[in-house]
Amino acid sequence: MKLIFLDVDGVLNYGGCKSRTPSGCLGIEEEKVKLLRKIIDKTGAIVILTSTWKTEWFPTAFISELPKDGQYLERELAKHNVFIRAKTEDPSWSQRGLGIIDFLNNLSEPVESFIILDDEAFDFKNVGLKNKHVKTSFADGLLPRHVAQAIKILNQDYNQDYNKDNN
Repeated sequence: MKLIFLDVDGVLNYGGCKSRTPSGCLGIEEEKVKLLRKIIDKTGAIVILTSTWKTEWFPTAFISELPKDGQYLERELAKHNVFIRAKTEDPSWSQRGLGIIDFLNNLSEPVESFIILDDEAFDFKNVGLKNKHVKTSFADGLLPRHVAQAIKILNQDYNQDYNKDNN
């Protein structure tokens, strides 16, 4: 199993984004979702939500039961057959890496590889995830060069890469 730990703001949108959610926050850019879809197509990875948007999304809810911004997120991703499978739970807003490690440690299936798509570094370096982080920027969001980097990491052997990161 390959995983994409996905942030939204600064990945699927950017500072100059014109689209808006129902609540008026930055929306989702279709071109960014197409780039995410390319990563999925080339790797077979599934999406795990790490973004603050996860307060608007629940894995067992029907789309109609989600808050309006969660419904918006689901619909915008679904236009390109991108679906969120789960979300992480973080000890605090700045410990997103610990949330990812906890998620990985509680999986029942083996993980072949994973990446973190995020415009912030949070605690990734401190918890041994720096080499899994594909760092986008809030100024531009997800770009083709990030897609190439993500595909390369996801198609590497997990055990070899993880051991290298933590030595």
